[in-house]
Amino acid sequence: MRALTLDFRRNELPHGWINAVLLIAGVAAAGYAGWSAWQLSADGRALDAKLANLSKKPGREAPQREGADAQRFERETRILANVALELNTPWNPLFHALEEAPQKVALLSIEPDAHKRELILTGEAKDFTEMLDYVRYLQGQTMLSGISLQTHQINQQDRDKPVRFRITAGWTVRS
Repeated sequence: MRALTLDFRRNELPHGWINAVLLIAGVAAAGYAGWSAWQLSADGRALDAKLANLSKKPGREAPQREGADAQRFERETRILANVALELNTPWNPLFHALEEAPQKVALLSIEPDAHKRELILTGEAKDFTEMLDYVRYLQGQTMLSGISLQTHQINQQDRDKPVRFRITAGWTVRS
């Protein structure tokens, strides 16, 4: 085995100029970081003073509208509320509940009223039994409520004599 020689005392420093450059760069980076922190602290104090100044002032009220301008504003507000109501109506679940019904009934029209949360369904069935089965089906739907058969009439002109009916139903919004 060969002897291991250790040099604990070296006379020349390796790469002396690189060490100096790295030391200068480190000092410059530390100086820049300190200056940036001081700037951010000064900006924060200025924003805090501005916030304190604004919180002392009384809040501004909305400008009062008069005459035709107030009426136009109220009309536009009502229109926007109606649009929001229509957009927030759960159409897909409602239509899905109606589409899943037994195919023995033909729906002729669906008249929704978003303000009352009500549907008016007009349809035809082969006979009274199928019409009543459809009403029972609608009563079993969790999204629909207050199902009531408003009118029914046998169509005497048609040779099959189908029953035409009108049903009202409310809907509930699931949260």
